[in-house]
Amino acid sequence: MVELLVAMSISLVITAMILVSWFALSKSYANTSRRERANDSTRLALARMVREIRDVEQPPASSTEVAIVRARPFYIEAYTTFNKSGNQFADVAPRLVLYRLYSNGELWRFQDMDSPANGIQGVDDAAESGFDLSERTTGEGAQLMASYVTNETTPSAANPTPLFAYIYYNSDGTLAHSHDVRGISDRAGIRAVEINVLLDLNPGKSPVHTHLRTTAQLRNTR
Repeated sequence: MVELLVAMSISLVITAMILVSWFALSKSYANTSRRERANDSTRLALARMVREIRDVEQPPASSTEVAIVRARPFYIEAYTTFNKSGNQFADVAPRLVLYRLYSNGELWRFQDMDSPANGIQGVDDAAESGFDLSERTTGEGAQLMASYVTNETTPSAANPTPLFAYIYYNSDGTLAHSHDVRGISDRAGIRAVEINVLLDLNPGKSPVHTHLRTTAQLRNTR
Protein backbone atom coordinates (compact mmCIF):
# COMPACT_ATOMS: atom_id res chain seq x y z
CA MET A 1 0.00 0.00 0.00
CA VAL A 2 2.80 2.40 0.89
CA GLU A 3 4.56 1.70 -2.39
CA LEU A 4 1.31 2.33 -4.29
CA LEU A 5 0.82 5.68 -2.56
CA VAL A 6 4.40 6.68 -3.30
CA ALA A 7 3.99 5.71 -6.96
CA MET A 8 0.72 7.67 -7.21
CA SER A 9 2.32 10.73 -5.59
CA ILE A 10 5.22 10.62 -8.02
CA SER A 11 2.79 10.24 -10.92
CA LEU A 12 0.77 13.24 -9.74
CA VAL A 13 3.91 15.39 -9.45
CA ILE A 14 5.07 14.39 -12.92
CA THR A 15 1.59 15.02 -14.37
CA ALA A 16 1.45 18.43 -12.70
CA MET A 17 4.87 19.34 -14.12
CA ILE A 18 3.80 18.26 -17.59
CA LEU A 19 0.58 20.30 -17.38
CA VAL A 20 2.41 23.40 -16.10
CA SER A 21 4.91 23.13 -18.95
CA TRP A 22 2.15 22.60 -21.50
CA PHE A 23 0.17 25.63 -20.30
CA ALA A 24 3.33 27.77 -20.31
CA LEU A 25 4.19 26.70 -23.85
CA SER A 26 0.60 27.30 -25.02
CA LYS A 27 0.61 30.79 -23.50
CA SER A 28 3.97 31.56 -25.04
CA TYR A 29 2.77 30.37 -28.44
CA ALA A 30 -0.42 32.46 -28.15
CA ASN A 31 1.60 35.57 -27.23
CA THR A 32 4.01 34.99 -30.11
CA SER A 33 1.13 34.51 -32.56
CA ARG A 34 -0.57 37.69 -31.34
CA ARG A 35 2.65 39.66 -31.70
CA GLU A 36 3.22 38.36 -35.21
CA ARG A 37 -0.35 39.19 -36.26
CA ALA A 38 -0.07 42.73 -34.85
CA ASN A 39 3.29 43.23 -36.51
CA ASP A 40 2.13 41.84 -39.86
CA SER A 41 -1.10 43.88 -39.95
CA THR A 42 0.80 47.07 -39.12
CA ARG A 43 3.40 46.40 -41.81
CA LEU A 44 0.60 45.87 -44.33
CA ALA A 45 -1.05 49.11 -43.22
CA LEU A 46 2.26 50.93 -43.55
CA ALA A 47 2.79 49.55 -47.03
CA ARG A 48 -0.73 50.61 -48.06
CA MET A 49 -0.19 54.13 -46.72
CA VAL A 50 3.09 54.46 -48.58
CA ARG A 51 1.56 53.37 -51.89
CA GLU A 52 -1.42 55.70 -51.54
CA ILE A 53 0.73 58.67 -50.55
CA ARG A 54 3.12 58.04 -53.43
CA ASP A 55 0.16 58.20 -55.82
CA VAL A 56 -1.23 61.43 -54.39
CA GLU A 57 -2.50 63.71 -57.18
CA GLN A 58 -4.07 67.10 -57.54
CA PRO A 59 -7.88 67.08 -57.11
CA PRO A 60 -10.32 67.87 -59.92
CA ALA A 61 -10.15 71.41 -61.27
CA SER A 62 -13.50 72.20 -59.63
CA SER A 63 -11.89 71.82 -56.17
CA THR A 64 -10.21 74.72 -54.39
CA GLU A 65 -7.97 72.31 -52.45
CA VAL A 66 -4.56 70.80 -53.21
CA ALA A 67 -3.40 67.18 -53.29
CA ILE A 68 -2.89 66.91 -49.51
CA VAL A 69 -5.94 68.35 -47.77
CA ARG A 70 -4.80 67.80 -44.17
CA ALA A 71 -1.22 67.29 -42.96
CA ARG A 72 -1.38 66.79 -39.19
CA PRO A 73 0.67 64.82 -36.63
CA PHE A 74 -1.85 61.98 -36.25
CA TYR A 75 -3.80 62.05 -39.50
CA ILE A 76 -3.39 62.73 -43.17
CA GLU A 77 -6.05 63.34 -45.81
CA ALA A 78 -5.20 63.36 -49.48
CA TYR A 79 -6.39 62.75 -53.03
CA THR A 80 -4.93 59.58 -54.53
CA THR A 81 -5.46 57.35 -57.55
CA PHE A 82 -3.77 54.29 -56.06
CA ASN A 83 -5.67 51.09 -56.85
CA LYS A 84 -8.49 53.02 -58.48
CA SER A 85 -10.03 51.60 -61.64
CA GLY A 86 -8.86 53.51 -64.70
CA ASN A 87 -6.00 55.24 -62.91
CA GLN A 88 -3.81 54.72 -65.98
CA PHE A 89 -5.74 57.54 -67.64
CA ALA A 90 -4.95 61.17 -66.84
CA ASP A 91 -8.62 62.23 -66.72
CA VAL A 92 -9.60 59.81 -63.92
CA ALA A 93 -10.46 61.79 -60.79
CA PRO A 94 -8.54 60.71 -57.65
CA ARG A 95 -10.38 59.53 -54.54
CA LEU A 96 -10.16 61.27 -51.18
CA VAL A 97 -8.54 59.11 -48.47
CA LEU A 98 -7.91 59.75 -44.78
CA TYR A 99 -5.73 57.85 -42.28
CA ARG A 100 -6.28 58.64 -38.60
CA LEU A 101 -4.82 57.33 -35.33
CA TYR A 102 -7.27 57.19 -32.41
CA SER A 103 -6.58 57.40 -28.68
CA ASN A 104 -7.27 53.66 -28.24
CA GLY A 105 -4.30 52.84 -30.48
CA GLU A 106 -6.32 51.95 -33.59
CA LEU A 107 -5.29 53.23 -37.00
CA TRP A 108 -8.24 53.60 -39.37
CA ARG A 109 -8.58 54.38 -43.05
CA PHE A 110 -11.55 56.23 -44.57
CA GLN A 111 -12.36 57.10 -48.16
CA ASP A 112 -14.90 59.04 -50.18
CA MET A 113 -17.04 56.35 -51.76
CA ASP A 114 -18.99 58.46 -54.26
CA SER A 115 -18.07 61.98 -55.36
CA PRO A 116 -14.70 63.68 -54.75
CA ALA A 117 -16.60 66.92 -54.30
CA ASN A 118 -18.49 66.09 -51.08
CA GLY A 119 -15.61 64.87 -48.92
CA ILE A 120 -15.53 61.93 -46.52
CA GLN A 121 -18.83 61.76 -44.70
CA GLY A 122 -19.02 60.98 -40.97
CA VAL A 123 -15.48 62.14 -40.16
CA ASP A 124 -14.46 65.50 -38.74
CA ASP A 125 -11.44 66.14 -40.91
CA ALA A 126 -10.74 69.49 -39.25
CA ALA A 127 -10.46 68.12 -35.69
CA GLU A 128 -7.26 68.98 -33.88
CA SER A 129 -7.15 66.08 -31.39
CA GLY A 130 -9.37 63.88 -29.24
CA PHE A 131 -10.97 62.33 -32.28
CA ASP A 132 -14.45 60.92 -31.75
CA LEU A 133 -14.25 57.13 -31.56
CA SER A 134 -17.73 56.85 -33.09
CA GLU A 135 -16.17 57.88 -36.42
CA ARG A 136 -14.96 54.32 -36.72
CA THR A 137 -18.52 53.22 -37.42
CA THR A 138 -19.95 56.39 -39.00
CA GLY A 139 -16.99 57.29 -41.23
CA GLU A 140 -17.41 56.69 -44.94
CA GLY A 141 -15.48 53.66 -46.14
CA ALA A 142 -14.16 52.93 -42.62
CA GLN A 143 -11.49 50.23 -42.43
CA LEU A 144 -9.40 49.19 -39.42
CA MET A 145 -5.76 49.02 -40.51
CA ALA A 146 -3.81 48.36 -37.29
CA SER A 147 -4.19 48.08 -33.51
CA TYR A 148 -1.89 48.61 -30.52
CA VAL A 149 -0.23 51.70 -32.03
CA THR A 150 1.24 53.68 -29.12
CA ASN A 151 2.40 56.94 -30.71
CA GLU A 152 -0.04 58.99 -28.61
CA THR A 153 1.30 57.60 -25.32
CA THR A 154 5.01 57.15 -26.09
CA PRO A 155 7.16 58.37 -24.44
CA SER A 156 4.18 59.91 -22.57
CA ALA A 157 0.71 61.34 -23.18
CA ALA A 158 2.14 64.82 -22.58
CA ASN A 159 4.93 64.22 -25.08
CA PRO A 160 3.58 61.88 -27.78
CA THR A 161 5.40 60.72 -30.91
CA PRO A 162 3.81 62.11 -34.09
CA LEU A 163 2.75 59.49 -36.61
CA PHE A 164 3.38 61.73 -39.62
CA ALA A 165 6.00 64.33 -40.51
CA TYR A 166 6.13 66.37 -43.71
CA ILE A 167 8.99 67.64 -45.87
CA TYR A 168 7.88 70.61 -47.94
CA TYR A 169 8.84 73.85 -49.63
CA ASN A 170 7.42 76.80 -47.75
CA SER A 171 6.34 80.15 -49.17
CA ASP A 172 9.89 81.54 -49.43
CA GLY A 173 11.13 78.49 -51.31
CA THR A 174 13.19 76.95 -48.53
CA LEU A 175 12.87 73.29 -47.60
CA ALA A 176 11.11 72.72 -44.27
CA HIS A 177 10.22 69.82 -42.00
CA SER A 178 7.17 69.80 -39.73
CA HIS A 179 4.60 67.51 -38.10
CA ASP A 180 1.80 70.00 -38.81
CA VAL A 181 1.53 71.82 -42.12
CA ARG A 182 -1.24 74.38 -42.62
CA GLY A 183 -2.17 76.66 -45.46
CA ILE A 184 -2.73 75.74 -49.08
CA SER A 185 0.61 77.04 -50.35
CA ASP A 186 2.65 75.05 -47.83
CA ARG A 187 0.57 71.89 -48.29
CA ALA A 188 0.97 72.24 -52.05
CA GLY A 189 4.73 72.22 -51.48
CA ILE A 190 4.82 68.87 -49.63
CA ARG A 191 7.23 66.53 -51.37
CA ALA A 192 7.55 63.65 -48.90
CA VAL A 193 5.75 62.19 -45.90
CA GLU A 194 7.61 60.42 -43.11
CA ILE A 195 5.61 57.70 -41.32
CA ASN A 196 6.77 56.74 -37.85
CA VAL A 197 4.82 53.90 -36.17
CA LEU A 198 5.38 52.72 -32.60
CA LEU A 199 3.70 49.37 -31.97
CA ASP A 200 3.14 47.56 -28.67
CA LEU A 201 3.54 43.83 -29.25
CA ASN A 202 2.57 42.95 -25.67
CA PRO A 203 -0.65 44.95 -25.03
CA GLY A 204 -2.01 45.03 -21.50
CA LYS A 205 1.32 43.97 -20.01
CA SER A 206 4.85 45.28 -19.87
CA PRO A 207 5.22 47.02 -23.27
CA VAL A 208 7.29 45.38 -25.99
CA HIS A 209 7.74 48.06 -28.61
CA THR A 210 8.74 47.74 -32.21
CA HIS A 211 9.49 50.76 -34.38
CA LEU A 212 8.39 50.88 -38.03
CA ARG A 213 9.57 53.87 -40.04
CA THR A 214 9.56 54.78 -43.71
CA THR A 215 9.25 57.74 -46.08
CA ALA A 216 6.81 58.10 -48.98
CA GLN A 217 7.94 60.35 -51.82
CA LEU A 218 5.14 62.12 -53.68
CA ARG A 219 5.91 61.35 -57.31
CA ASN A 220 2.93 62.96 -59.03
CA THR A 221 2.91 66.48 -57.56
CA ARG A 222 6.37 67.68 -58.54
